[in-house]
Amino acid sequence: MVRDQPQLANLIVVVLTASDHVPDVTKARDLGANSYLVKPGNFEELVQMVKRIKAAGCCWTAYPKTRFQEPARSS
Repeated sequence: MVRDQPQLANLIVVVLTASDHVPDVTKARDLGANSYLVKPGNFEELVQMVKRIKAAGCCWTAYPKTRFQEPARSS
């Protein structure tokens, strides 16, 4: 696992997937993912998602309850 490797312990892991199935979200969380993002239905929405991620500067701790959850703002 990524978290078991000391040089990667602080790596931010974001899962970008087409699946919004609860077992997949749970498995990603259990394996140490920081965030789980479900790809939107079209390319323009994906571009907008990437722009929001870039603007937020990273780091999510929440998992989606819907097809897309905005990244949490760090304080």
